Amino acid sequence: QQNPVYRSTAKPGDSIILIGELGFSSAGLNLLTREDPLELASIDTEDDLATWAVDPLRLRCLKAHFLPRPQIEAGLWFRQNQLANAMIDVSDGLSTDLLRLAQASQLVAKIEKERLPLTPDLTSSGYNRDPALRGGEDYALLVAIPENQVQSLKVNYPDHLPDWCRIGKLIRGTTKEEVGFQNPNSQMNTGFDHFKRSR
Repeated sequence: QQNPVYRSTAKPGDSIILIGELGFSSAGLNLLTREDPLELASIDTEDDLATWAVDPLRLRCLKAHFLPRPQIEAGLWFRQNQLANAMIDVSDGLSTDLLRLAQASQLVAKIEKERLPLTPDLTSSGYNRDPALRGGEDYALLVAIPENQVQSLKVNYPDHLPDWCRIGKLIRGTTKEEVGFQNPNSQMNTGFDHFKRSR
């Protein structure tokens, strides 16, 4: 492991970069909860899944849930090009994992909700932005980069890697504050926490 990038080393003023898609895995899980478990047990291959899904959007959501693709290559590129101050994968939901990065770096994250890359196909099918904020198992990648490196990212980011977008910034603040929107009165609910005790 050479020069690992931690979640705890973001800097005030860093831009928050997201690589990958949000909401599809959560939508896939939502679809599965309405299906017959016996039918699901009979699916052995990706071709079987495509036949069973029928609809291309359903298939996309189900594949996102069953066959997630962590953004390892993109993460390695950021590390190798020394653009990332901090990184974390989105496995438990954007709101939860971004909060973890912000708290570990003793900063506060503010996102611009309208910048979240929720695919129009998902929106037009009746989904809102909540799965993008709280849904887990997307395995997208969050990267904190210096604001003055965003232009370099636009120029040098490889075409073969998944698209990126700037969704907000990290600012100074207390670790008691939640991840929020640019509107300081608007807060996000957190996503899944594997280690939270049931009450």
